Amino acid sequence: MSTVLAKRKNAMCCSWSRLRRRCLFYLKRYSLVMFWTGINSLVFWTTYNDYKRQPEHYYLHQILGSGLCLSRATAAVLNFNCFVIVLPMCRTVTSIFRSIFGGTTIKSIQIWIEIGKSFHILCAVTIVIAAVIHSAAHVVNAHNFSQYYNPHFPEINMASYKYENSFLMIIRSVPGITGLCMIVILFLLITSSLKRIRTAFYNLFWFTHRLFILFLLLLFCHPMGGVLKEQSNVDKHVPGCIPVNATLENLLSKPADHPICKEAPVFVPQSSETWKWIVAALVVYGIDVAIRLIRRCSAVQVLALRIYGGSVLELRLLKAGFRALPGQYVLLQCPAISSFEWHPFTVSSCPTEKEPSFTLHIRTKGDWSYSLQRHLLEEMGFSGLNIKSSELLVNPHRNVTGLYVDGPFCSNSESVRNYEISICIAGGIGVTPFVSILTYLRVDGNVGKMQRLHFIWVCREIETFLWFADLLCDLHRTFWDKNKPDFLDIQLYLTCPSIGTIVRGMIGEQYGLLEARLHIGRPKWKKVFRNWTEIYEKIRVGVFCCGPRSLSRQVGKVCKEAKISGGTFVYHKESFS
Repeated sequence: MSTVLAKRKNAMCCSWSRLRRRCLFYLKRYSLVMFWTGINSLVFWTTYNDYKRQPEHYYLHQILGSGLCLSRATAAVLNFNCFVIVLPMCRTVTSIFRSIFGGTTIKSIQIWIEIGKSFHILCAVTIVIAAVIHSAAHVVNAHNFSQYYNPHFPEINMASYKYENSFLMIIRSVPGITGLCMIVILFLLITSSLKRIRTAFYNLFWFTHRLFILFLLLLFCHPMGGVLKEQSNVDKHVPGCIPVNATLENLLSKPADHPICKEAPVFVPQSSETWKWIVAALVVYGIDVAIRLIRRCSAVQVLALRIYGGSVLELRLLKAGFRALPGQYVLLQCPAISSFEWHPFTVSSCPTEKEPSFTLHIRTKGDWSYSLQRHLLEEMGFSGLNIKSSELLVNPHRNVTGLYVDGPFCSNSESVRNYEISICIAGGIGVTPFVSILTYLRVDGNVGKMQRLHFIWVCREIETFLWFADLLCDLHRTFWDKNKPDFLDIQLYLTCPSIGTIVRGMIGEQYGLLEARLHIGRPKWKKVFRNWTEIYEKIRVGVFCCGPRSLSRQVGKVCKEAKISGGTFVYHKESFS
């Protein structure tokens, strides 16, 4: 009996422990949303109460009611969010902070990198919600101006007479015209940002997002019409007081101690704080753009290129003064192909004192990347030649081929060396962020806090593994010579089981070390993470993933389940979109 009770007690404790971990997980996961909701609620409620209770808004509130409070409160939320939404777009500012302060801000910058995209989307959703409420409130306000026209205070009324057409009132005013234009721009920004449209028509997404500058300028002009007015002489005319020339009936209807005013109310356009937020946003963004334009002025030299099987182009580039850390990425442009397109690529090999050049690996399966490969071959004089796979093509004259590089920019992969146990999971060409780190470990040998590194690479074709087979073998031998045989755990997964026996023979001829670490089929992620949960109990493990969306979703889901079950995994997904 006691054994049964003990088992029930243990089961209950386990269920409560699991529930606690689940609650903590979701609390941490949605902490940003709750934090941002709290800040915006505070801004909204403070402004709402101000326009409801402050005496200078008394007469306007009498006409418009709650519509005045709603429109001004949502305007404050819009101003704040339109400034903050620009900050995640200023990637250069983040890199500058990293270069100036170094290790003291690594953690804070890492958090900012993690939440940057989510924060940008959260601000965008807040702007959309606030804009809808703000527009609806102003439509109601226009109706109330017309319906409750006050002939005693014509200067405070937007309407010229009672029952004036509300729609005509809106489109004839500066706030109305600018507001309608901003709604159209906001609609274009929303629709082009949807995942399907952004993926299929990225140029459309890029161009429509440049309209946000016009949106900010219209927002700057929006309150300039002076439609909403406030009383400026509250000290001399108490709102709601009895005029000196009031009739006897009005005097008798008020309490005996009701104030009597000797001066008529004076109304002036409400002061707006919008311009401060917009100017601040444009200044921050302008500084970021200026730095990037200066940095983009000088073209890079193409020293050499190599074409691998599996449609991958390796570029060896040289740019004066270029410095990058392992895991960072750059934006690459080729004006001969497009004057506007900048594509992100991880720096797979960073510059060093001995070797100032750096390397990019590009998957040439898209229109732009294929055009880039063809353009470079023509520039270097290799067009039309029968080029062997993995053959290094050196640019003999190192002539500038019209490539421009912007960056480097910080990424999630930079913090691989900040964990005692790091797990790097790559899919196909998504291996490049980790190759940069592996190359750094081979050259520099500084492992940081790491005590062990798990490297898992999932590919469809055997040729893919040959891209960096030499690097993996050299790195394994390096740590073996340093008496750290267990530091690097390499696991390769080939997702084509039908050719398993042939593949093992192909890779084993040159790379016997990798043959023993090659698995046919897809990883069984639940089993893998269950093993890691048992091995690394109570140790914070950094999980880094870069690859197709399907792989990121699978790893993220299993990592979440393992964390709820008692694991201490911290998941980082690499994304450049």
